[in-house]
Amino acid sequence: MRLIWGSRHQTSISGSITGDNTSSGEEIRMILAGHLQQLLEIFVPGETLLLDLRSPSDFAKSHIHGAVNLRVPQSFLNIADFHMLERAFADEQSRRAFSRWHKSKCIVFYDRVIEFPWECPTAETLLEKFKREGWRGQCFNLKGHYREFAVSFDKYIAGDRMTQESKDFADSIRQRSPPTQEEARQSQKSYEEWLSRLGAEDRVPGADLDAETFEKRMAAVTEHQQELEAEFMNRFPELYKKARDLQPAAPDKASSDNTKGKGHDNFDRKVPFVEPLARGIEKMQDASGSRTGYSFPGEEGVDKLGERPSQDFDKIDPKPSQNDTAFQGTDSKLSEEYGAGSGDQKKSSRDRTFWKRLRSSGNSSQ
Repeated sequence: MRLIWGSRHQTSISGSITGDNTSSGEEIRMILAGHLQQLLEIFVPGETLLLDLRSPSDFAKSHIHGAVNLRVPQSFLNIADFHMLERAFADEQSRRAFSRWHKSKCIVFYDRVIEFPWECPTAETLLEKFKREGWRGQCFNLKGHYREFAVSFDKYIAGDRMTQESKDFADSIRQRSPPTQEEARQSQKSYEEWLSRLGAEDRVPGADLDAETFEKRMAAVTEHQQELEAEFMNRFPELYKKARDLQPAAPDKASSDNTKGKGHDNFDRKVPFVEPLARGIEKMQDASGSRTGYSFPGEEGVDKLGERPSQDFDKIDPKPSQNDTAFQGTDSKLSEEYGAGSGDQKKSSRDRTFWKRLRSSGNSSQ
């Protein structure tokens, strides 16, 4: 049963549309690949919770060491408690890793590409749940393409194709003893210094995100949520049904009765399922004409549900990385390994996918 995503109940992704290190909602910050590499050097696995939002096929092929794959729509997140959330993971190891979220110093979300905080509504919704339970850590989104991190810092990449360096890193993690009190204090000090550097850095300049481009990108995010809804219903039908049954009853019974027999028998149940998502869209639309953002990196032929996962990692866009100190030195490696031959693949004749539409709207803003 698909949800109805009308203008009145539009998906809300509250927060800044600037895409820089300004806060979104409950202080979700954007970090670059170099920042994440530094963070992974500070904490041992378990102290940082990494949530991979890509498709299961992409995750199986390549993911950051220690990450767990979370693939759920906003409608489920707003209803589910933590027990239900744990059931949304495909394997027991991932469930155990997620269940220790309260022990994490920080949580990092990443997807195929995230350019603005509001393009990752999962992060905001989960952070609100964590905060309500008393968690006091920090939450971050990896800005840009996941594949840029995977190529630049392949030491931290696990999956079907691992370099020798990444295998050695995984072995060292398994053999590592729990940190001593002194090591824990040093890690905390390094983390605080890392946070200070992150806060002191100037934001990366970018092109204006005009109102038309913003609306296109928001529409793409909303459509992606609809597709996640259908995917989740197919993968976890019982869990989907349980979440749907937990929805509060619609307040206006008369309105519900008027729709019966007209193909909308469940609309009164669907509306509360997405109603909590409507908290920030008006502010974002008002701000879209006046705030500045970032141009969107190009990506060709990527399927939003992972039907062609090989393109996600095999084909690297050789565009220069952002001019940020945390990412300096990665451009040459990207160009050397993947720049040659990047134009050899033919463009797909399929309809434009979620990620390609985002790229198109990003280019139109320049």
